[in-house]
Amino acid sequence: MRSVATLVDYFGHAGEIVEPHPGRQSVIYRVPGRVPGAPALTLLPHLDVVPVNRAGWSREPFGAEIADGFVWGRGAIDMLNLTAAMAAVFKRYLTGELPPLPGDLVYAAVADEEAGGALGAGWIAANRPELVESESLLTEIATPHVIPGGGLPVTVAEKGPAWRILRTTGTPGHGSQPYATDNALVPLADAVMRLTETPTPVVISPEWEAFVTGSGLAEDLVARLTDPDRVDAAIEELRAADLGMARWAHACTHMTVAPTVFAAGGKHNVIPDGGEVRLDIRLTPGQDLDTVDDHFRKVLGPDLH
Repeated sequence: MRSVATLVDYFGHAGEIVEPHPGRQSVIYRVPGRVPGAPALTLLPHLDVVPVNRAGWSREPFGAEIADGFVWGRGAIDMLNLTAAMAAVFKRYLTGELPPLPGDLVYAAVADEEAGGALGAGWIAANRPELVESESLLTEIATPHVIPGGGLPVTVAEKGPAWRILRTTGTPGHGSQPYATDNALVPLADAVMRLTETPTPVVISPEWEAFVTGSGLAEDLVARLTDPDRVDAAIEELRAADLGMARWAHACTHMTVAPTVFAAGGKHNVIPDGGEVRLDIRLTPGQDLDTVDDHFRKVLGPDLH
């Protein structure tokens, strides 16, 4: 809501504000183009950020302090930098500093992206699609600058989220007598270790192959990054030179499984009788939920349910 108020003040008028749930505000502006019926363009940044653990910050996470040539704050990279940049361009367009486009230009700053988008872009698409109706859309960056010479890469596909929760049950007991107890935390920890230590199969999708082939990278590197038998070794070599690039290449060629939230027990001296771990799973193009189930049963056993 604070971000919406900031944009309203910046643009000088309210636009169209929607709030499907208290605190989940989005704001949409639409400027008509000069040619009726011409294709429209939507700028789609999001306003929300992931939670903050203030103990890990040396600066105020919501202060947007400028120091050492950087803006410091939660969301400065994901994605309030582009939210602000798009707003600056859109304001110049509103005030006539930029030439009019043939079609409409839409600026839709949405809530809830970090939680899946159901109360932001998803709600607007389902309930108020006319607000963002357009033929083209620009949103946040998804591709690193890997093209030699500073070329601009274009993302043509997205990985899909397939979040899961693993739960275990046990028998409570006193922490001072753990021998032969049914501690729910132990099998949960074991499952996490097995999932993180077991590689997922390599997937060389047509989208990945086309991107790497046209990237301008060295011919030998292209060959290895598009070969199912050699891509993992190529990623390991990249790790030493550019960890960010290695992580990105790995994510583009594998279903990824990342444990992100672990919870079990409630008191220091009590054996937990239940626990859960939340897993951020991302599918490559062409995979589906059956892919996740098959991998989990392979790693954790056929009795998983």
